[in-house]
Amino acid sequence: MHILDDAVVQVLHQIFDRMSVVPDNMIVGNAQDRHMEELRTEIKRVKAENTRANAEYDSLKVEVVKAV
Repeated sequence: MHILDDAVVQVLHQIFDRMSVVPDNMIVGNAQDRHMEELRTEIKRVKAENTRANAEYDSLKVEVVKAV
């Protein structure tokens, strides 16, 4: 069993030696990309809401002018 343990340890060392470390800037960059996409989605939603509010405002402005 001891020989098998050494073989497993050796294979694990080889695997971990081949693994590369992910740079911090890549981790931060990925998080930043996700956050930017969320912000872009929010901007689209807010612009659409603003467009609807402006249309409602224009409609109400016309009614006020008619009433005066």
